[in-house]
Amino acid sequence: MSETQGSTTAGARPKKRRGLLFAILGVVVVGAAIAAAVVVLGDRTPRTSPPGEPAAQTATTAVADHSSQVVLVRAIHDLRSQYTYLNTYAFVTPPALEKLDPMLTFVTGTTNVDHTSFVSVATDQQTATIATRSPDGTCWYLLDAEPGSPVIAQDQLPGPAMYFNMQSTGSCNGATAPTTHWGQTFPQP
Repeated sequence: MSETQGSTTAGARPKKRRGLLFAILGVVVVGAAIAAAVVVLGDRTPRTSPPGEPAAQTATTAVADHSSQVVLVRAIHDLRSQYTYLNTYAFVTPPALEKLDPMLTFVTGTTNVDHTSFVSVATDQQTATIATRSPDGTCWYLLDAEPGSPVIAQDQLPGPAMYFNMQSTGSCNGATAPTTHWGQTFPQP
């Protein structure tokens, strides 16, 4: 009888260890996802309201800005999947992107956008610049400069990477993106 009990106890230990291993693996995966979100979205320190402006209005602006940034991250994933397949951005078109993400409306790079669900896409061989406008009028940009992109030298960027920018006035399209103040996280307005 003790042999049976001994084999049952020994058989239970590996199951407990597997459960512990899966729990540790889950914590590591969640930690990596949080770290990736911090890198992509940057510092999300809440803005304080200017004098005379209600706090709710500032919070609403922050949510609108964040939703625009999420749209750009979704859109760049669609573009990068096409780049990976084609090994160039030159043949990536708005209709092809809409097939990947029908919740967004992609337009050519020279078309101004005035709504968060619209994304202006400007591309050349090794560069994609996308733009969308948040409800408060801020235009958000995401630039993906692959190796060999002429924008790296033109805009004095450190090298191939994804870069982020914003502007609160003017046109909002991928073709007329700013040429300075690119950062590797979303800027704070």
